[in-house]
Amino acid sequence: MKTPKSLIDALAAYKSLELVENHLILLEERLIESYVTKQKLEVILIKEYEDVEKIQKLSLKGLFVKILGDHEKQMEIERQEYLHAFLELGEHKSTIKLLEKEKEILSKKLNSKAKIKAKLDQEIKKWEAKLQLSKSPKSVLTIQLNKQIVETYNLKREIHEGLIAGSKAIRSLEKMITFLMDIDTWGKWNDYYADMKQNREFAMSSIDKAQKIASTTKELLLHFESELNDILSHKKIPVHYNLDGLHHFMNIYFENLISDWIIRKEIKNALNSIEGIEDNVNRIIISLNNELKQADISIRYLEEKKLGLIE
Repeated sequence: MKTPKSLIDALAAYKSLELVENHLILLEERLIESYVTKQKLEVILIKEYEDVEKIQKLSLKGLFVKILGDHEKQMEIERQEYLHAFLELGEHKSTIKLLEKEKEILSKKLNSKAKIKAKLDQEIKKWEAKLQLSKSPKSVLTIQLNKQIVETYNLKREIHEGLIAGSKAIRSLEKMITFLMDIDTWGKWNDYYADMKQNREFAMSSIDKAQKIASTTKELLLHFESELNDILSHKKIPVHYNLDGLHHFMNIYFENLISDWIIRKEIKNALNSIEGIEDNVNRIIISLNNELKQADISIRYLEEKKLGLIE
């Protein structure tokens, strides 16, 4: 007796909402953390700079020149720390907007939890009733096999969601890499500094475009990390996914941008760090595709074993 699709779908829908509920708790914690950090950074920067909002509207090159100053001044650690604070403040503002939007979407999804739970309970009762009617002496083992099959289907669903999240992160990383590779000069402050002194505006450049999608890229990477943790929760044997660099993506990126500017080596360190993370995500995606194949093999084996009991 094959496990009904209606039961598999009902259980998958309920498990999905449980994960949404867990994600929402973590999201709210991140929001509070971002609110607090944003406020702290604003207090620090306002003490040193009168018009924080105006400075933040500068292009990225403009911001670097404004805070670091000329070649001699930019070597001061304090100036580099203020620049990092400005970059971090902008990133937290973008993150808050993204998280607030995601919170609204997830909260709406949870409105249907009671209805989906009732549907799942109904499907379980129907399935258990069918197994009881079969009067098979092996019905207990059949029920156990069905549970394993449903669990494996749930694992497959989580792997699929992980692959989707990973693909989105890769596309965003590729955009950043394309913009960073398009930059001809970085750290050659002379021309930029002259423009700043004459109040000339900086045009939207490739580095600004890369910066614009950096926060979205970070959120996609963290979502990918969350999906990987969901996959791990379905596994009896722990599997290690190399997540180094994902959680501290923006800090690493900012540090490398400042380093590249000061030593005037184009966008070497920043680009290498992004490419390294892209390679890491691609390796994990290959692993997930292999796990998906193994899950299909497990389902076929369990179905054949169950069929053997019925015959």
